[in-house]
Amino acid sequence: MIQGKRSTNQEPNEEKCQQDAKKLKNDRSTETYTQIFTTRSYPELKRIAEIFQTISGGKSLKEVVEKEFRGDVEDVFVDMLDYANNKAEYYA
Repeated sequence: MIQGKRSTNQEPNEEKCQQDAKKLKNDRSTETYTQIFTTRSYPELKRIAEIFQTISGGKSLKEVVEKEFRGDVEDVFVDMLDYANNKAEYYA
């Protein structure tokens, strides 16, 4: 999962985030999730998660991750979402 290709964008591109949210909704593969989770900035991940919840009828991206993945992969994705959502709370 460590690729060193994470975006540094602090202002998420709305269109790109919508495309990523749709991709995550429609393709639950580890490869797709890893590609998006490891290349998007944390502000982008936060926005992707918000859009995902809207387009998936209220189901959060975190809920889907917890259902679809297991073990270390699940733990890493959940940690990344928690960090993206609230850095201060993540470290508390």
